Amino acid sequence: MTWVPIESGAPGIDPLQPLRGELSSLEIAQQILQTDNLALAIQLLAEVCLWIPEFVASATLAPGSYRLPPDFSPEAELFEFRSEHLTLLHAALWREVSADDLPYALANEEHDQALWPMPYIDGKRPYGDRSYYQIDMAELLGQPYAKDAQGRYILRPEKDAALEQLHQQTRSALQVLLMHGTPA
Repeated sequence: MTWVPIESGAPGIDPLQPLRGELSSLEIAQQILQTDNLALAIQLLAEVCLWIPEFVASATLAPGSYRLPPDFSPEAELFEFRSEHLTLLHAALWREVSADDLPYALANEEHDQALWPMPYIDGKRPYGDRSYYQIDMAELLGQPYAKDAQGRYILRPEKDAALEQLHQQTRSALQVLLMHGTPA
């Protein structure tokens, strides 16, 4: 899992190392499949790419405290998964790393490594059509922004900050959902 620094940023599957561990993703896939067949391992990773957005859009997971992988976050071992996280992840708009996105996705990476076409949540419009993503979040969560007499949204800094913090938590929430979620 990585944070893709496009626009406001959003979580995604690391296109350089989609499977976590000390071995390469292909070696991990071969271990999971218990095979030396490289083509089968490549096919598995490609299929995972197609499956993740569909899984996230419909998976279920009860609110609660969930353990993150030891190397996931230096700040916390446990993550408090809330119903708001699930609502946002269900509504997330997914993209796939493309040639246009590479400079952003690989800003801090080696450019000579193999890339997997892994999905990521759109950092510009993560939860809807608005470029001010907090408006979409507020509506999804049933707490829309008020509008003035001209129909413009009244943006309150404290609400913006709380929604931004919730958005920043989607990386951990996505990791927890992928580890513990149940397909619908």
